[in-house]
Amino acid sequence: MNPLKRDLKVLQFIGKGGIASISQIQTKFWPEAKERTCLERLQILKKEGLLTKQIVTSRKSEGELVFLITPGGSKLFSRSIQARFFHQITTAEIKQQLLAQDAILKLEQELIVQGKVLVDWKQEREIRSLLKRQQKKGDTSQLEVPDAQATVRDETTGEIYKVEIEVDGAYYGKMLQSKINRFAASNKPTIWVTTPDRAAMIITKISNHPNITLLVV
Repeated sequence: MNPLKRDLKVLQFIGKGGIASISQIQTKFWPEAKERTCLERLQILKKEGLLTKQIVTSRKSEGELVFLITPGGSKLFSRSIQARFFHQITTAEIKQQLLAQDAILKLEQELIVQGKVLVDWKQEREIRSLLKRQQKKGDTSQLEVPDAQATVRDETTGEIYKVEIEVDGAYYGKMLQSKINRFAASNKPTIWVTTPDRAAMIITKISNHPNITLLVV
């Protein structure tokens, strides 16, 4: 891939997700290289004022190196692309968005095996924004929307369909069951993204709901 084109794709990946870890960026854009190669390029983008970096402990107590796009980095893109960026991520949103980035990477690989392609990914803020524009006015904060929505294309049939995405949080009991029931009742294809430590519990809870599948990241 042309280095400059790759830089733009890296910036767009980070911008759309609001945040990305060094391992996620390496997996997507430098899969055959050492982490140092990836880091050296990201440091250049940081020096140019296009990225910032920090250590976060949302997922790992020892810390995780992450990168965020700057306003200067965002300005390299058209307004329509910038409008889809996840701006000013809050501390409370960091873990969810990092899990979402993991989900994108894993889902892309799983779909390739199935002869399918992930053609689009909308995050929760974007979904709410679209709903608000459709409604013209009114508060959408209380509307139940998925954490993300994936658009998938079957390369054999040409079929394009949408999948609801739930990024698992630290909830249990009635709250967990309520979320599962809501997705089950919708009867829409749904992917429940979770971590290995919660996978066994979640798979037991969703086993009677064929429209919900598990993605462990």
